[in-house]
Amino acid sequence: MDVRGNPSSPPSSPPSSPSSPLARVMTSWFSARSFFRSTSVDLVHDPHATPVPGELIAQFLSELDLRFPRTLTSLRATGEVKRAEPVGTTLFATRILRAQKLNVKSAVDRAHDHARWREAMLPGGVMEMELGEETIPQVNQEKVFLVLETKAARPCLIVRVVRHTAGLTSSDYLKRYIIYCMELAVYLCDAEDNPDGKIDVVFDVRGMKWANYDVKGLKSVFEILEKHFFERIHVIYMYDGPRLLDMLWKVVSPFIDEKTRDKVQFLSSKELPQLLDVLGKDEMPEDFLGVPIHRLVDDIQAEAV
Repeated sequence: MDVRGNPSSPPSSPPSSPSSPLARVMTSWFSARSFFRSTSVDLVHDPHATPVPGELIAQFLSELDLRFPRTLTSLRATGEVKRAEPVGTTLFATRILRAQKLNVKSAVDRAHDHARWREAMLPGGVMEMELGEETIPQVNQEKVFLVLETKAARPCLIVRVVRHTAGLTSSDYLKRYIIYCMELAVYLCDAEDNPDGKIDVVFDVRGMKWANYDVKGLKSVFEILEKHFFERIHVIYMYDGPRLLDMLWKVVSPFIDEKTRDKVQFLSSKELPQLLDVLGKDEMPEDFLGVPIHRLVDDIQAEAV
């Protein structure tokens, strides 16, 4: 099923000739090789992340299996846990324990609730997610782009704020589109170079006008990140925003968790080199925005058949 709900063939084998970056990424997903270079890979990929003791991970997995024995199976079926065992469940346990400040009971409860949410929202994973006709206006604005190959090997979502129209659809359909974009970026994280599956997000705020001023929309972004994509964000960059962005941020920021808020960095046009360094570029390329995300899905399905 493509992004507009049209039938498509499911991915069944890797591309025969991995000549493009996209093909190489998909080959890594469909190959039978090990997901990691060695069994000694450091599971705490982010050096600034809270260390999670192995005994706490074991306790979490034991209690989760005892109280909610179907949860891990459900998380794997919906694409939340993708890595080979035991690494896959270890990485998930690490993320959710960090999100719950190493509280095992709280992490177990959240894992169960998260699995139920994914069963309702992503029963077949992101590649089978149907956005529905009501969400198509969001797609057609071509405002969300994805850069797959970056210096830090983290996919980077880029949002062209000037292409966003506040109130274009109901908030439910905007949220569905946000979930789709985030889930696809996470899905394409390279298992070798980015084992903890984190991504960067750039809000390109150049040229923002009142038509793009969307308090509900920005609140929805952070609500979804905190509820459903815990420990998935590395950094969020707000690039070259006018004073209108300052007004918007003053309204929205009090509703954002402090830990998430600390990941937001504001960059002026003079700080473009820092942003280009994130993208692994020496100068502003013509394809700065990467690939429109809905076209990327179509390409993935075409190359994987």
